[in-house]
Amino acid sequence: MENLNSTLYSRQIQTFGIETMKKLSKLKIIIYGIRGLGVEIAKNLILSGPKQVYIYDKNLVKLNDLGK
Repeated sequence: MENLNSTLYSRQIQTFGIETMKKLSKLKIIIYGIRGLGVEIAKNLILSGPKQVYIYDKNLVKLNDLGK
């Protein structure tokens, strides 16, 4: 398993399988326009173990984005 820490991702390997995890570890992802809900989605994506994640959002953070 190249670049895949089986201890760190053991639960995901059991869920998705080793072949899917190998593919995930090679992914390069760009997230455009993140806003409030997008932060949670980005977090979950990053925790899945892709190679790179780029986040781009030209908008300023608003109070609604903070969940208040």
